[in-house]
Amino acid sequence: MLVIEGLKSYYGKIMALKGISFNVKEGEIISIIGSNGAGKTTTLRVISGLLRDIEGNISFMGKSIVKFKPYEIAKLGIIHVPEGRGVFPNLTVYENLEIGGYTIKDKKRVKSNIEKVYEIFPRLLERRYQKAGTLSGGEQQMLAIGRGLIAEPKILLLDEPSLGLAPIVVKEIFKVIKKINREDKVTILLVEQNAKISMEISERTYVLETGLVVKEGISSQLINDDFVKKAYLGL
Repeated sequence: MLVIEGLKSYYGKIMALKGISFNVKEGEIISIIGSNGAGKTTTLRVISGLLRDIEGNISFMGKSIVKFKPYEIAKLGIIHVPEGRGVFPNLTVYENLEIGGYTIKDKKRVKSNIEKVYEIFPRLLERRYQKAGTLSGGEQQMLAIGRGLIAEPKILLLDEPSLGLAPIVVKEIFKVIKKINREDKVTILLVEQNAKISMEISERTYVLETGLVVKEGISSQLINDDFVKKAYLGL
């Protein structure tokens, strides 16, 4: 579905990604784990077209997208939920969700998708007329994911969905991520610093260190790897 080949990315003269390669198959949850500065967020920003000082290739459904603009990539069904949630604080929950459907011309379909999001996140229904900036961190994360779902993603790029959230809220968010994948058939590429919970719900995991993939494998096996346990699980 998504194939990354020899991807290099630059911030000026600084090389952030140093030739990484990986793939995401349709229907999978794939985890990318690593410490701060490893290149996790950069990887998602490159895939979604937000960073374009790159070398290598990114193909989606067999087509290279390296020259596509961000809105063209979104129209293909690659939807990016960025780190820090990025909701529009002065707009209501409902208005934020409406914005998620900007690539869909059929407004009835957008409205139907919003109703589906309310089923997934009942709290958003309760808060639908509340300004997004007044929501709790967990509610804002639900809104960010919900807004992404409005666009009917084929693959959802999730960047640090657990960031700054209480453990009980993190469990709730990850339960929903798994449900979205299993029931709504949305493929998910998950960047996450909480390696344990990320690996528990994913099929495969890639470990990034300073812009390089240093380990990869089936998540249920990699979670028992000595290097991973010591470096990322605190064991």
